[in-house]
Amino acid sequence: MKLRGIATISTGYSFRSRIKNDPQGNTFVIQMGDVDPLHGVLYDQLTKIDFKSKNDRYSLLDGDIIMVSKGNNLNAYLVEEMRGNTIAVNSFMTIKIEHTSFQPAYITWYLNSSKVQHYIHQVAAGTGTPNLSKRLLGEIDIPFIDTKYQNLIGNVDELSKKEAVILTELQKKRKYVTENTLQDAFEQMKKYDEPF
Repeated sequence: MKLRGIATISTGYSFRSRIKNDPQGNTFVIQMGDVDPLHGVLYDQLTKIDFKSKNDRYSLLDGDIIMVSKGNNLNAYLVEEMRGNTIAVNSFMTIKIEHTSFQPAYITWYLNSSKVQHYIHQVAAGTGTPNLSKRLLGEIDIPFIDTKYQNLIGNVDELSKKEAVILTELQKKRKYVTENTLQDAFEQMKKYDEPF
């Protein structure tokens, strides 16, 4: 089924000026620097603003999906565990699933799959930077599988990301230990080394 047939797709909010943080604001804003392929949306660093738009389509709900619309990394991110009214800038497409037979985590995984990403980059690239249009995104076919398998795929994908985060941290710690061990050994060797 086409994505446009199971979801409402729109662009994020277009700001006319630079976004400035307002601690007393009523809305969080997701910008390009607030997403990460492994950690997802980085909620702790979102900018807060005083937002007065009357258009509810910009407000994100748990289970919505945002997808980068321009650049070399056109990744999709599941929105969940929000801490207040939240919107995304127009560097993202927002996807609000309306068909209950499709799980947001499953669709997010599918949009990020190598098969779909390859297709998107082929079609969206043109002669310059890949640019994901609403029409192109809506034409993507989302295969239907039983809900329990959709949930399984979503859970495994989430666990895979958590594993990657742990392995990355472990690699950093190993590098730190190795560098310090070598530096300590080097300092000890210098004490007993004689010049030629």
